[in-house]
Amino acid sequence: MPSAVNTEEVRVCKFLRAPREAVYEAWLDPEVRRKWWAADLSMRCTSCDIDATVGGSYRVAMSNPKHGPDAPSEPAEYVVGGRFTELSPHGRMAFTWAWEDGPGAGFDSTVTLDFFEATDEEGQPATELVLTHTGLPSPFMRSEHCAGWIGCLRTLGYHFHDTWPAGHAPAAV
Repeated sequence: MPSAVNTEEVRVCKFLRAPREAVYEAWLDPEVRRKWWAADLSMRCTSCDIDATVGGSYRVAMSNPKHGPDAPSEPAEYVVGGRFTELSPHGRMAFTWAWEDGPGAGFDSTVTLDFFEATDEEGQPATELVLTHTGLPSPFMRSEHCAGWIGCLRTLGYHFHDTWPAGHAPAAV
């Protein structure tokens, strides 16, 4: 049961060898997001709808590799959605976060992304991305979301570097 006050927070930082404009747009362009959105390499983005305006909604689904005959109670997909609360081009993005079903359903939380200009070791444009997810209802949900965000940011990094592990490149959309 969700607590009355959701105080758990996740903060993840990721250095990406891509200009911050490209990293920012990768979160808002449905075609691009479909290519990288997954909490781990066994998952795939199965749908992505985004209205990239303040107040606009988004809905993203990932396949669940645990679903099947041996685990019929597992959902076939993990689906999350919400509304954009802030869109400051190439600098900051914030949105509400609510799972449609599963153990994370029943509470709303907030995700904020801060995009900082950086350069890589060769002087090429890069981005320092800081993701903060607030309002999680329990230490368990904090841990689950931390692992998921680390996985998503890892696949975002693969997207920009085009260095997907063997057999894990995204399928054509």
